[in-house]
Amino acid sequence: MTMPSDLTFADAVDMAFRFGCLLPRFHEDSPRAALWINRIADLPLAQQQGRLPAAVIEANRFAGP
Repeated sequence: MTMPSDLTFADAVDMAFRFGCLLPRFHEDSPRAALWINRIADLPLAQQQGRLPAAVIEANRFAGP
């Protein structure tokens, strides 16, 4: 289970660009935003652990529609 992140929505957008993830299709105040942000916050660790492709797919699932 993913723990809540201290990452802001704007920081998550920047990180998503850096890792090539989809941007969310909802407003930052949406309850879904926290789920997406948590997946984006996991990306640096996923990269270190060699599981980045799967983590990007997971983050993209939470980006919308």
